[in-house]
Amino acid sequence: MEITFDILAGILDAYAYEIVFVDRDHIVRYMNKTAKERYGERVQIGQSLFNCHNENSRKKIEEFLKRADQGEDEMFETLNQKTGEREFLYQ
Repeated sequence: MEITFDILAGILDAYAYEIVFVDRDHIVRYMNKTAKERYGERVQIGQSLFNCHNENSRKKIEEFLKRADQGEDEMFETLNQKTGEREFLYQ
C-alpha cells in the first residue's frame, strides 16, 4: 500500500499536538488540524513562519536550524509549566 498525502495528513491530523512543516526559507508548507485550530489566522500555509514570531523567537528558531544543520537530531520544543513560555531543548 502506498502512503499518499491524504493518508499521511489523516494520521498527522489525528495527533493531539501541533505539527507545522516549514521549508528552509521559513515558509509554512503544512499544518495539521491541531496547529490550524491553535494558531488560527496568525500562521498560514504559504506565509513566513516569522510573521507570527517576535525577534527573540526568531533567534531561537534560527539557532534550532543551525544546530540541525550541524547534525543534531534530538531537539524539541516544550512548554515551561512555571512561566508558560515555550523553550527549545537540545539533547
